[in-house]
Amino acid sequence: MFEFRNISVSYQTGNPVIENFSLSMKEGEIVGIVGESGSGKTTLIHSAMGLLSCGGKVTNGKLTFFGDSILDYSDEQWRNIRGKKIAMIYQDSGAMLNPIRKIGSQYVEFIRTHEKISKKEAWNKSMQLLEDMMLSDVDHVMNSYPFQLSGGMRQRVGIAMAMTFSPNLLLADEPTSALDVTTQAQIVRQMKDLREIYHTAIIFVTHNIGLASYIADRIVVMKSGKIVDTGTPEELLNNPVSEYTRKLLDCVPTLEGKRYV
Repeated sequence: MFEFRNISVSYQTGNPVIENFSLSMKEGEIVGIVGESGSGKTTLIHSAMGLLSCGGKVTNGKLTFFGDSILDYSDEQWRNIRGKKIAMIYQDSGAMLNPIRKIGSQYVEFIRTHEKISKKEAWNKSMQLLEDMMLSDVDHVMNSYPFQLSGGMRQRVGIAMAMTFSPNLLLADEPTSALDVTTQAQIVRQMKDLREIYHTAIIFVTHNIGLASYIADRIVVMKSGKIVDTGTPEELLNNPVSEYTRKLLDCVPTLEGKRYV
């Protein structure tokens, strides 16, 4: 469905920040990308959205979506898939929202950008999707500014917007790191439900290998822009190949000698 094939990414310095990265995604699969800050996780998923900044460029390899090379896409082709077939959830969805516009106004505009429906139809669709994200009093949410919502509520709005058109691929850039642990658990469970309902493939970026082992079917461990380990959660937890993976596992808290991951 989606494939990174030996891709390398460089910024203006010319030194690659990602080298020879390969990953093939199946429909409905969840892959966790794990690594410390600066390992290239966010750059990787930005390349999949065609959103590399500061002179970033895929300098080698291929990115394919259902067999098509998206690196060759025109701006119009990107507009047709970005937000509809490939969507993203950010670390803090509040930062993606316009702070001086109410949620409903932004959501309706987003829907009508991609779909030719009336404002009323778009409003009703927004309300239903927010309800699906387990938000209560959606009228209040739609008529609120982003700063009037809690972090967990803003994140649910971000997930609802990303899932509006049932994308084939959802890119989640540390979507729970800014939340308390209770809200984190709720968001992760909802993302797993989304996979079951919509058969959406998810790339879940996180620095938390314990969280990745809970949500993902496969885990890829990155260090300095390269893959150092990959496998199912059971394989990585029980028989890690890389010393770096072992160090990540050593960071997981233990209680009475038992590691809870």
